Amino acid sequence: MQRKMVVSHQISRTIGLFGLPREALLGLFAHIHQDIASLYQSIQTRRMADERLFVHRFVLTDNSGEGHLFLFAIDDTTSSDHLMITQISHKIV
Repeated sequence: MQRKMVVSHQISRTIGLFGLPREALLGLFAHIHQDIASLYQSIQTRRMADERLFVHRFVLTDNSGEGHLFLFAIDDTTSSDHLMITQISHKIV
């Protein structure tokens, strides 16, 4: 069974503050809600100091050719059915 992604209001607000172009925002949400859960088995091995969390890195290029690097901290231990994003950061690369 594939786990369900949980994005808190705080994480949603943080994403909104990134000021992403619409196509980048749509690509980010597609990655969050479709790709992370399906890739879970292969990406969950990079554990953080707090071993309840794993780190996931995602790079997206928008229509202008600008690259966006996103780093996620994801909790996969609190619930066996859910993956919870606890932190997200963004950097233009």
